[in-house]
Amino acid sequence: MSKAGELLERYESLEDSYRELEQEVKTEEVLLDSAKKELQESRAELEEKGIKFSTLKELKEIKEDYEDRIDKQVSKMEEIFGEVEDDEDDFEDIEL
Repeated sequence: MSKAGELLERYESLEDSYRELEQEVKTEEVLLDSAKKELQESRAELEEKGIKFSTLKELKEIKEDYEDRIDKQVSKMEEIFGEVEDDEDDFEDIEL
């Protein structure tokens, strides 16, 4: 094969590779746009609920705060229900 033929073959191969990469980039751009839209919608929903943030770090702090508050409420409820269950045990020994 002549030098020109080899160069043409390399060019065509590189051109095919470029087209494949270009298609991958377009696909990734579509996925990125879709993810951005979902993120914007989720952010809007949170803002409607009064949760406003400007950075991911801020959002994580808000999430941790909510989780801590929920844990405290659950612990308090467990204490209350534990006391009720203990009281119920006191009446089990009474004969009717």
